[in-house]
Amino acid sequence: APFYEQINKNESILQEEAFIVLTSEDKTFCRKNEVYDISDEQSVDKLVRLFDDREISINYKEEERNIEKDPAEMLRFFLLYTDINNAAYKNDFSEIIPVSQKTGEINSNTFRKRVSRLNTTLKNIGIQEEIIESKRNETGYYYNGSIPFAIIYRSDESFLLNK
Repeated sequence: APFYEQINKNESILQEEAFIVLTSEDKTFCRKNEVYDISDEQSVDKLVRLFDDREISINYKEEERNIEKDPAEMLRFFLLYTDINNAAYKNDFSEIIPVSQKTGEINSNTFRKRVSRLNTTLKNIGIQEEIIESKRNETGYYYNGSIPFAIIYRSDESFLLNK
């Protein structure tokens, strides 16, 4: 019986605090019914990416767009794991960008196009400056830190791209 009580207790905690809010400064938990309020509050001055049960959205100030899983994964990776001294390269995205049949590697042009599309998506929600920049003379990209962010996701969510 104690085992089942512990399972039920854990299940309640997951239900109560089912979402994680991750920013560059900290990590907090919130209830499902608080997610949209927090998302709206955060997006006043931050780029917010929300992994909901059914869709993924990004918002900034008054603009919001749904985004596909792969670009959302890329954005999450850039925000969490890169900076001017730690760029991400095409091989970091091997889980979501297909490799060439001929070379067995990710095509550099494909990688650049994906990053370019991501920057265009960010422009479409009102972020005029590029926040994902390229490393000089390399095919590496990094998040420049110019706009704070919040990533909101279910606590039981798993991601393809991690470091």
